[in-house]
Amino acid sequence: GDLLFIPQKPYMILGSLREQLCYPTQVEKFSDDHLISVLHEVNLKSLSDRYPNLDIKQDWPRILSLGEQQRLAFARLLLNSPQFAVLDEATSALDYETILKDNLEGDPPKFDLILLGLGDDGHTASLFPGSDALLERDTLVTVGEGKGHKRITFTSKLLSSANNVVFLISGSAKQTALKRLLDQSESWERTPAKLVSPNSEIIVLADKDAYPSY
Repeated sequence: GDLLFIPQKPYMILGSLREQLCYPTQVEKFSDDHLISVLHEVNLKSLSDRYPNLDIKQDWPRILSLGEQQRLAFARLLLNSPQFAVLDEATSALDYETILKDNLEGDPPKFDLILLGLGDDGHTASLFPGSDALLERDTLVTVGEGKGHKRITFTSKLLSSANNVVFLISGSAKQTALKRLLDQSESWERTPAKLVSPNSEIIVLADKDAYPSY
């Protein structure tokens, strides 16, 4: 298909390992060697070693950890090769740097389009005010902390390398944060979303509740 959506918690179908990998494509499309090769590529060699018979059926959501499920979902992406892929923090347990560099063109790797939200505290992705993640300038992925939880996030370097960046903002609670985002004099320390600075013009789509009155 032209579009593949990968959520943070991947959809696990009832079926064999082969069917899990090929979803939503017909299983006849890929050889065993191809499927095993992709498993290795997404660091799931241990899964192919545990279940060399790809036609075995198991309770996959129970047997596989969330990280393994996410890797399996990424294997689906590599197998299906859609024109567009929408990732809802779907690779939060993966070796981001390796996979991104192996499957996206550019240095740093470039997404065609990144859709971002904006928190009422000015954070975007999981780049929160006061987090060490804001200071990361060299890597593509890092671990920060926000609202009491450690979070894996794309860095400003990776977000800014995208060809197009769109902020989707709604709700009156976002008025102050949006005003700061649009203020050229605002600091990134207080409003981390300001760190996102692609070469192209940023598009901001806000509903009437979020757009502040100046």
